[in-house]
Amino acid sequence: MKKMTARNTFIIFALLALLAGTIYLLNFSVVGSYILDLNPSIQINTNRLGKVTSLEPLNQDGMDILKKYKLRDRDLDDVIEDLVDRLIIAGYFKEELDNAIMVSHEGGGQYSLSELKEKLDGHLNYRQINGRIVTKELDDRYDDDILKELGMSGARLELIEAIRRKDVRFTPDELKNMKVGDLLYILKKTDIDFDDLFDDWDDIDDDYDDYYEKIYGIKVDDLDDIFDDLLDDDDWDDDRYDDDDDDDD
Repeated sequence: MKKMTARNTFIIFALLALLAGTIYLLNFSVVGSYILDLNPSIQINTNRLGKVTSLEPLNQDGMDILKKYKLRDRDLDDVIEDLVDRLIIAGYFKEELDNAIMVSHEGGGQYSLSELKEKLDGHLNYRQINGRIVTKELDDRYDDDILKELGMSGARLELIEAIRRKDVRFTPDELKNMKVGDLLYILKKTDIDFDDLFDDWDDIDDDYDDYYEKIYGIKVDDLDDIFDDLLDDDDWDDDRYDDDDDDDD
């Protein structure tokens, strides 16, 4: 009888441990991550139930946005709304600026990128903000530790690599600190086919150049002008163009 009681007690404890482990996995194990990029880069980690387990800043601007933020409600919709509101308060969505957002996803999760984009777009519209959102699925080509050391998301790094393949005058540090809207504008100016880079590149349509240039009051003819307008670097000088000028003389 004692053996049966001990055996039953062991089985009960084993079942309780299994139940506790299952509850932990469902609630705290990360199965997918969504990354919001403006210049602040913030990673939203979610569990199998679609609830938010944690938020990770990927750069200093992201750290500033999440400062003193307590993750009380783990519903993804509410977290998205909280983050957008904090970005608005911090001045990242101003009427006179381009409100381009890049949303990327890695791993699994209950929500597709299109669903997350719809949630984000819905709250931006509620706040009367016209955001332009592009989305991208991420693979495992970048090591998380390397991205943390660089202080950027995998999607932003892909943009930087694409730009530098076309024109190496932009240094990684210069591109790293640009807003997503600036990066998208440069990409369009390089005339690269980005159908494979974004899931919805068509959303950055043909009027994007006019829209961008109207907001910033600039008209860019080549990448030299982009340096002047976006980097505000009076000391920047392109030796290749100097050589051309010298030849003309």
